[in-house]
Amino acid sequence: MSVGDEALEPNEKIAAIITAELLLRIACSMNKEFGADYNGFIVYLTILATSLGRVFRADNFDPAVDRDLMGLVNAQGISRAGVSRTTGIPKETVRRKVEDLIARGLVRESSRDGSLKPNFEAPAPNFTDHI
Repeated sequence: MSVGDEALEPNEKIAAIITAELLLRIACSMNKEFGADYNGFIVYLTILATSLGRVFRADNFDPAVDRDLMGLVNAQGISRAGVSRTTGIPKETVRRKVEDLIARGLVRESSRDGSLKPNFEAPAPNFTDHI
């Protein structure tokens, strides 16, 4: 097995197969929750990753111990323009997808600065059914 021009070692082959299997399972779950709306899925993941990534990158973060850091999740957000820049999805498409995510209750928009944040009070899409 090879990736590009590089042959994989036996352990790398196993890792590649497992990774491909997990990606396929995630794709199946994404299809269940978002249908064929790939852009909507990417916009949602971008908003989610922006909020969570800032918290989990904090030095020595341990969610079991640092519960107060989890409050930062709700303090962070990203603008529609930021989602567009990050993903390369056109601004108008991002606007429509965000409106849909807000209507579904998956995303909240700050009335103060318009930043977008995941709505952790809403039932989250289940991306682990197939994993």
